[in-house]
Amino acid sequence: MPFNEAPHILPDGAHVWVQPTTEASTYLPDLLSLFRAGSTEPFVFGDDGKPEAAIIPVDIWRALVAVATDEDGYDLSHLLVQARPELH
Repeated sequence: MPFNEAPHILPDGAHVWVQPTTEASTYLPDLLSLFRAGSTEPFVFGDDGKPEAAIIPVDIWRALVAVATDEDGYDLSHLLVQARPELH
């Protein structure tokens, strides 16, 4: 899959590759094949090389929801992001 991605350094120093939004949909069939083969690497896309969204396997998404949900079923993920300003 020949991605046309750009490197980006996040505020916490982590590196991520960003696919242009205008091209992201063309890679969905290949991305699904990678996920079916066991890949868990997120597919990050956005405009001007800035990461704005990510596509992840549904099993990873479900695990994240389970971790971010309290015992009453409330999603606390917004609190996690607020508590870690380096994620902004």
